[in-house]
Formats: sequence, C-alpha cells, structure tokens
Amino acid sequence: MAASATAPRHAAASMHGPQSRPWPAQLGAPCRAAAGAAAARRGRLLRRAAQPADVQAAAAARPAFAVREAETAAELRAAGYLRAHSFYTYPPDRSEFSARMHRRMKGDAEWESVTRKVNGTEPSYESMTVVCLVATLPDVPGCPVAERAAAELDPSAKLPADAATGAPPQLVVGSVDVNRGAVLPAEDLVGRLPPVRRAAAAAVAAAHGGGGAPPRGRPSAQPPADRAHTPPRPRAQEGQATRRAYLSNVCVASAAQRRGIAAALLTAAEARAAALGVAHLYVHVVHDNAPARGLYARLGYEAEAEETEAFARALRRPRRLLLHKRLAGAADEQQAARVAPMAATAQDSLAPLRSGEGKKDEDREEETEYSPFYGIEKGAVLQEARIFHDPNLDPRRCSQVITKLLYLLHQGETFTKKEASDVFFAATKLFQARDPHLRRMVYLVLKDICPGSDEVIIVTSSLMKDMNAKVELYRSNAVRVLCQIVDGQLLAQIERYLKQAVVDKSAVVAASVLVSALHLIKNNGEIIKRWVNEVQEAVTSKHPMVQFHAVALLHALRATDRLAVSKLVSQLTRGSVRSPLAQCLLVRYVSQVIADSQPGPNGEARPFYDFLESCLRHKAELVIFEAARAICNLRDVSARELQPAITVLQLFLSSSKPVLRFAAVRTLNKVAMSHPMAVTNCNIDMESLITDQNRSIATLAITTLLKTGNEGSVDKLLKTIGGFMADIPDDFKVVVVGAIRSLAVKFPAKHRGLMAFLANVLREEGGFEYKKAIVAAILAIIQEIPDARESGLGHLCEFIEDCEFTFLSVEVLHLLGQEGPTTKEPARYIRYIYNRIILENATVRAAAVSALASFGARCPELTERVVVLLRRALYDNDDEVRDRATLHLTQLGGGAGGPDAIRPQLDVNLAAMEAALRTYLAEDDTATAFDVSAVPKAPPPEAKLPKGGAGGAAAAAAGAAPGAAAGAAGGAGGAGVGANAYEAAIKARPEFAALGPLFKSCAPVRLTEEDTEYVIHAIKHIFPAHLVLQFDCTNTIAEQRLENVTVLTDLADAPEFEAESALALPSMPLHEVGQCYTVLRRGGGGLPGGKMACVLRFTVKEIDPGTGEAEEEGYEDEYQLEDVEVSGADYIRPLPLGNFRAAWEEVDPGTEREDDYGLGPRDSLQDTVETVMGILGMQPHTVLLAGALPGDERALVRLSFGLGADGQVAMKVVSRGDSEAASEAVHAVIQEA
Repeated sequence: MAASATAPRHAAASMHGPQSRPWPAQLGAPCRAAAGAAAARRGRLLRRAAQPADVQAAAAARPAFAVREAETAAELRAAGYLRAHSFYTYPPDRSEFSARMHRRMKGDAEWESVTRKVNGTEPSYESMTVVCLVATLPDVPGCPVAERAAAELDPSAKLPADAATGAPPQLVVGSVDVNRGAVLPAEDLVGRLPPVRRAAAAAVAAAHGGGGAPPRGRPSAQPPADRAHTPPRPRAQEGQATRRAYLSNVCVASAAQRRGIAAALLTAAEARAAALGVAHLYVHVVHDNAPARGLYARLGYEAEAEETEAFARALRRPRRLLLHKRLAGAADEQQAARVAPMAATAQDSLAPLRSGEGKKDEDREEETEYSPFYGIEKGAVLQEARIFHDPNLDPRRCSQVITKLLYLLHQGETFTKKEASDVFFAATKLFQARDPHLRRMVYLVLKDICPGSDEVIIVTSSLMKDMNAKVELYRSNAVRVLCQIVDGQLLAQIERYLKQAVVDKSAVVAASVLVSALHLIKNNGEIIKRWVNEVQEAVTSKHPMVQFHAVALLHALRATDRLAVSKLVSQLTRGSVRSPLAQCLLVRYVSQVIADSQPGPNGEARPFYDFLESCLRHKAELVIFEAARAICNLRDVSARELQPAITVLQLFLSSSKPVLRFAAVRTLNKVAMSHPMAVTNCNIDMESLITDQNRSIATLAITTLLKTGNEGSVDKLLKTIGGFMADIPDDFKVVVVGAIRSLAVKFPAKHRGLMAFLANVLREEGGFEYKKAIVAAILAIIQEIPDARESGLGHLCEFIEDCEFTFLSVEVLHLLGQEGPTTKEPARYIRYIYNRIILENATVRAAAVSALASFGARCPELTERVVVLLRRALYDNDDEVRDRATLHLTQLGGGAGGPDAIRPQLDVNLAAMEAALRTYLAEDDTATAFDVSAVPKAPPPEAKLPKGGAGGAAAAAAGAAPGAAAGAAGGAGGAGVGANAYEAAIKARPEFAALGPLFKSCAPVRLTEEDTEYVIHAIKHIFPAHLVLQFDCTNTIAEQRLENVTVLTDLADAPEFEAESALALPSMPLHEVGQCYTVLRRGGGGLPGGKMACVLRFTVKEIDPGTGEAEEEGYEDEYQLEDVEVSGADYIRPLPLGNFRAAWEEVDPGTEREDDYGLGPRDSLQDTVETVMGILGMQPHTVLLAGALPGDERALVRLSFGLGADGQVAMKVVSRGDSEAASEAVHAVIQEA
C-alpha cells in the first residue's frame, strides 16, 4: 500500500489563534520570556473586537497547551506518530484496517528516525545536534478540542498520566525539530549565514563520521519502552558550522490548528537554538503556502533563496523557499564580513553536486558531497595558472586549473584585460603537451577567455597545425576554436582550409565546420555564401549528422529570400535526404513555405502537402510525428487534410514509449481546440491514458476528452477525474479546471454536476493558483448560466468559511455583495459575510463590511438587521474597517448620498476620466473644482447574445469590450441584442422619438480592418417602420482632429430602403467612442434586405504639436468602409418559451407552412442545427425554434434533419405564426440564405 506525502517535511502549517499558554520549566527563561511576549500579542488580538459574553466564555474554556523538549521514548514515539499522521495520506478506496496498519508502519519508522537523529546515530546527521520539541494538550473530559484530537490521532500519540504529579494524560498535537549544523542533509536549499568554508564543513562532517552508526535497514519495530532518551553527546566542532540551524518537521494536528500552537513551537525552537549558540535559523516552506509564510513573516523570517519552477517540477513537488532569521545576541559580524565574499562566489555550486536531491532524511543513503570548487577565489586560481609555464607540465594538475578557470567564467566572474591576456598566453604554451585530455581543455579555455583579436594571431599557427593533424579530435576542435575567435579578415585567410574541411571524409570534422559556419553567418555572411557548392555536396553525405547540419546551413544562407527558400525546398523534397534529423528540418521548412503561400484556387491542394503526407509513412518515428504536427498546425486546415495526421497520432497513443504518447496527446489536445470533431475517433485510446504513470500525459488526455466529449459522457468523465485529481500537482490541476469551465459553458444542462465537482475540489488541499482557477471557473459559470447562480454562490460561501487566501476571500465577498441581494433568499448569505467581520484579517473584514452594506441598500427588508451588524464593526481596531462601517451606516441612514451611493454606477468613460484627472493635477490649480460633467459618457453596455445562434463570435467580442469587432456575419446572425441594451441611448436623442418603440438591436459589425487609423462599428436598430444605422467611431491619430463626421450609404443594392435623415458626429474623439446615425425608412412589405456601401466623410484639422491646438480651417476627406448587409434574420428576435408544445398548439394551424430543403454536405448534424439556428436567429428549443418579428408576431419552427450516406443533409421545415405572413417570412429567410 502506497502513501504519498501531502506536505513537505520542512513546511509549517498555518495554525494560530488567541490563547494563553503555560510554559514548563524545562525550556528555561528564554522560552518563558518568549511565551510572555506571545501571550501579550495574543491578548491584543483578543481585544481587537468586542465579543459577546458566550464567545468569551467559550474562549476561556479552551484547554491550555504546553511546549517542551522530547526526552523520553514515549514522547519521541508520540512525535513520530504525529508526523506520520500529518505527512502521509492514504487512498480512500482502501480498507480502514489497511490504512491503520500502514499508518502504524509509518509511525514506527518516523519514531525510530527521530530517535536516531536525537541520539546522533542517524547517518548524515552524526555531525549535527538535533533537538525535538513537542506541544502537548491535556486529555481531559468535556474538552471538545481534546476529544477531536484524540479521535483523529493514533493512540501512540498519547502520553500516559503522571501519577507523581497527578497530571492528566497528554496528547502530542505539535512537533518541530531544531537541527544545528551547516547543511541539512538531502536539502538543495542551503543557508548562507554564517559563511562556512569547505574545509570547516568537511571537518564538521569528519568529526562524527567515523563509526558508531548502525547498519541501514528496517529498524526494530518496538524499541524498549523503558529505555530513556540519551541526551545529545558533546560535539567536537565549535566553529561557524555550529552557529547555523534548520527547523524541520513542523506539524500540528488538524484538530488543534488555529490555536497558536505553531507560533509557540517556533518561539520555543528559537529559544532552544539560541541556547545552543545558533546565530542564524533557517526553515523551508512551500511557495504557495500563504498561511505558513504569513506566520513566519510575523515571527521575523525573511526569504533568502528559492527553487526554480523547473527544478521543483522535475522533482514533482511544489516550489519552496528558504527563510532566514537572525537570532538576537548571537552574531559574529567580523567573521562573517571576512569570509562572506568567498562564500557568495561558490554558493550556487552546491546544488548540482549534492546527491540525494528530494529524498527524505531517513531515506538518504550516503554522506553529503561538497563541491570541489566551494570557496575558490579568482586571485588564487590565477596564481595556480602559473604552472602553465613549467617546463615539465603536469597534465592532470593543468586540467584541474583550467576547470577552475572555466567554473569562474561560467559563474559570472569577470577578468580584466591584463588577466585574460596572461591566462590566454599561458594556455598557448600547453600545446607542447601531448596529453589528449589536456588538449581538449586547452581548446575550451582558449575559446572562452580570448581577450581580443590582437592576441588571436599568437595561437593561430598552433590551431592551423592541429587542423591538419591526423587525430580527428584535434582537427574538429581546432576548427571550432578558430571559427569562434577569428575576425573577418583572418577568416578570409583560412577560408580555403575551411572549405576543404566541409567535404572532409571525417564526419566529425565536416560537422564541426558546418556548425561553426552557422555561427559565422551572422557577421560574415558574404564569406560563407561562397561555400554553397561544398555545402550542397555535404547534403549528399551518407552521415546523418553532416547531412542535418548541411541542410540547416543551406536554409540559413537563403532565409532572407522567400523564392530561394521555395526553390531549395522543392529541390530537397525531390532529392534523397536520408537523415531523420535533416528530414525533420525539411518538414519544418515545408511548413514555412506553405504558411507563406496562398491556398490553391477552387479547393486545390496546398503546395508540398503531398510531401508532408508521404512523410507520415517514413520509417523514423521522429519524422512521422514532425509531419503530423506540421499538418495539424497548417492555417485553415480542413478535416480531410487532418485525417491522415490524426490517424498516425492515434497509433502513437498506444505506443510503449512515453515520449511518443506525450507528443501525440499534446498535439491532439491542441487540435481539439479548433477541430474537436476530428479528434473524437481517438477518445477510446485517450481514455486508456487517464491512468498513465506519466501525470503530464494523463492530464493532457483528460483535458482533451473534456474538449471532445459529448453531453452524455460528462458524468463519466467527472467520475474519472475525481480519482485523478489527487495524484497530480497544482499546475496540472489548473489545466483540468480550465477544461471543466469550458465544458460547463458548452453544455449548460450539465452545470449542476460540474459545479458540484468544482465545489468538492475547492474544499481539498491546494495552492493559491489552483484555488484561484477554481473560483474563477465558478464565477464564469455563474455569469454564463443564470440557473447556476444560486448553487454557485452557496459553494463560494462555504469556501470562504475556511479560505486561507485573502485575495480570494475579498473577490468572493465582492461577488456576494453584487449578486446576493438579487437572489430569491438574500438573507441566507448574511451569516457568511458577518463571520468574516469577526474572524478574518483587516482586509477581508473591510470587504465584508462593504458587502454587508450592499445587502442593506438593495434589500429594504434587511436594512434594519444589517444596521445592527454594521454598528458592531464600529469598534474594530482597523481604521479602514471602522471608516467603511461609519460611511455605510450614514448612507443607510439617508446621508452621504443615501443607499444608492453604496454601489454607485459610473456612467463616465474611465479612460477619459483618468486622462482628465491627470490633466487637472498637472495644471496645479486647486482653486477650481474638478468638473465631472466634462468627462465623456461611457457607451451603453451591450447585452450578451444567446448561445447557439449565428454570430456567436460577434457576441463574444461585443461582450468583451464595447464596440469590439464582431465579425462580418455578426449582424446577419439572428442572435440579436435586446432592445434594452441601447434603449437609453436611443431615448436620449429626440430625433428618434417619432420612430416608435425599439424592437431589436443587432450585434456590432466592424467596418474597418485591424490596426487602421479609424475604428468604425455598425449597429442595426430595428423600429416598426424604420432601420437606424448607428456608427461607433474612434480616431487613433493624435495629430488630427476629425469634425462633422457622417457616414454616407449607397442604397443602390437595397432599393426597398429610403434615406430619411442623418445625424452627424460633431467631433470624433481620440481613442474614445462617438456615434453618428443614419435613419432609413423601410418600404414595401415583408423583411427587406440588401447591401449598403458606406463611406466615412469628415473634416480634417491638423493639430500643432507645439501648442496642441487645431488649425482653424481644415479640408474635407473620405474613407471607404466595408458594406453593411441587412438580412431577414435581423428582423427576428429570439423568443424564449416555457412550453413550446403549448405555444405551438395555440397558434392557428391555418398559418402552417411546410417545405423541404437540401443543405448540401455537412460535417455533422450538430453543425447543421447550429447553422440553421444562425440563419433564423431564433431561440433554440432542442430542434424547436421560436422567434418574434416586428410587431411582436410570433413565429414557431419545427425542424427535421436527415443525413445521407454521401454526407448530404436534407432538412424539413414546418412553421406556424400569428399570421400567414409571419410563417411565410421564415421560409423566405431560409431561401435567401
């Protein structure tokens, strides 16, 4: 039975709360003094807010705990079992007996490990002093905390009653180890203070490494219970290594958390470390463990080092920080200042050379290894470099000195011009030695330390001699060094030798020249271009590496000429490129040529597509995957083109090689974003990858299934993910949560199950980014699916009850204040919000006060009760909380703007407001008040389009930003915006009063291209007898002012419309939105349509950059816009019906019209249904559609589809309406489409 650690061994949990604690005498005066200070701080926290009497009584009844050093075998055993309970979790599908036996086994192992560490017999810990501290809680009847802790912990974590003193039994609920020494075994994050020389560290390790350690293996299950703990034996070393200590194994039982035990343990550990002579205390903590980091920060710990994300991911564990605290009265500043520079130089060398990275302390099998370069200094190494001048060279010693020089260079050490020249000249004398290993080191140092072009001439003759040597290793390395250090002038002199080396029989030499040419082409391209004949000959080489580099060099020579690249690709695809690596390069070049070329007319195949398809049958798996990936990444790729690549990737999914499975599922995951139906055939193969040992493969498989699955498979996928989430790190969980969020939006009917799943994982352990992703997913589902609002708010309320992240708590409270008052039962959320005012930090309390005031302002029946609760916040110890409570009470009482001011609705453009405020402050004229009325108003908000209709992309764009691009077909789609979205703007213009009520506003359509000087959007407003075109205009040129802006429409292709009036825009604002209008009268009957050519006409006035003033006289100008198209779908408004069948029967059967239509080939029936709904622009009711026409006449539609063997789709349409004209209009719209 396997168990996985749920928390790192050196990460503290965040458990703190106000409570006074008695301290035993064993800890001495330092601990009692620290305890007194901690008690005073807790007393201040307790007086933070006025608590009811019953709360104070309950707090006084809490049991007191004590912190002491573990001295007996029973105490060490209890500490071991507590750690086994805290650091390990067990699969939920195992039996209770199995979990209990495994927990007992881990408890015994932890017990014996801590015993050996404290006794000094644990391997790797023999040079350290380890002290174990425990926190105990009296196990007395009637104490709920003790009862929960006793039920949670193993009986071995309980200490028996003391008959001598009459003390009751004690429960060990907390533990921490103090490890005095320079380096904590098996740790890659090592403290820097006080600096320790390598010799001193080695002496510390050798002082106690000579024996006495028991052989490794399984320790005895039951050490003698009566054996007393042996006190730590005296240590021989008393240097800098003993002035550094590490805290580890910090844990508190979950039943006893948030009661100040962790803070008390850390305070006692600091006192014990100071008593041992420790000056600097370190502790490791997980980067995302915000509560623990907050606790350490309050105690004075500061971050000193941290792991990289890549390193932590490689070890499959969360990223960690190393925190440091300097203990008072124990610093040796003189010694630290003397050796600090040397230690800082060599600090980073410990990480890559230390063995056993990521292992637990008790699993470490060998002693810590120290870097051989620890503490080296540049001056000392330069002195050692004088041995290069010795007549009798020692190759081994010279190689060691060169290694040190290279190490200093790669650590960022800089050499002066004189130092680099001395080393360079000295290294040239090493060519006298015949040792091949030393010669290779000489090549490296010459290449890295070359001081300049003046010194290169000294070594050129030696390198040229090596180029013509018989040893291939000398020749290839000499070429690399020469090409690295020579300039253009010297390169021209040795060009002949390099061209001969390109076609050398030795593959090593030829490859070296080709690779060097790739580097030289940046600064000496003209010289390298003269090697084309030799490089083309190298392309025909039988050696795969030479051919690979030759193809790369040929492409680099022609990379700036698109036509030359196309010819090269055409030549190579007909040639014999046999190297798999070269073939992969060729596939990439072919993909580049296809991307740069235009697609063939009339659906012709892309150029070179046949070559990519032929590579799918290559014998090398590398080439097959590269070709499949290239096809999948093609622009506007079709389902037919994707099919062969998908088939190959499907075969890779069942490969025995993890790298192939990962590559295939990653590519399919990307394809599923744009072509989910094409990947559906691979779902069965991907389901088997959910249990793959590689968590990356499993995560990609599950997210791909979420993108390609249908509505019926959602429940099965959620059940599979439930057992999958616990075994993957947080960064993979974030990806899964994002896929679930998309799935909920795709299948709104399944939102309950998906919301419940997100709520369950939200209650589990996880870091900040993971929790933030879940909260964002729930918020998105609430916004997209109105039916999910009640359940989503309920789940978020439960979450903030135990949320440890301030940011997320504030975000949820803001949402509750915004959405809670509009729910059916707003009073149910008051309790959750008020709990935050009592229990949380100042930031969360302030947000809770504002959320509570929002309920009082928007729910009159709750105002009186909210006022009572807000008055309690007037006594808060935080200024912000008190100020907010005072302000909101005044507003609820009718002052300071009244209740409406609690949630003010700004109707001004925020960007313009910011610019106006900056200008006001820059003028430094505070005598004149800021005029808000001069700030431009914000455009009216645009309503979201119903899902499923055409123009869905337009709806998304419109919802993301007012006036954003909506796509060319956005206005034609039936998913129109409700009349209320623009009703306020229309009513504000008296010119539209005579047009009647607004029936519908269509989605915005962009009439200009991206990144043009003017941004114009058109919105079609449907009135009973008129069509109003609203043009949102934005100017992006700061040097021009556009005035008298109008849009002229050409109605030649829309004869049923007649221009009636036009409203000009006085001035087109810079980077802001202004509106001009064109009013058209609809003639004839039915639903007129057509295309209207549009031209933007305006007066341009140049702006003087010096004064910022526009010239008085301007000039007329025009700008051609895209056409505006009006279709029948623009006149149909989606009509939601509670009961479609009842409405169908209610309509007169005499209006029924029936017809059959051929829709041509389609990918699927789902695609067909979505297309027809877009054509009609009606509200979907499965395959039943409902809509309203101008005059609020209903039109109901029943659709039937059939899919033939050849892919042809037939559709039967039956329509009814409030009138025959309404029913006929439906068929007219379809026929026009």
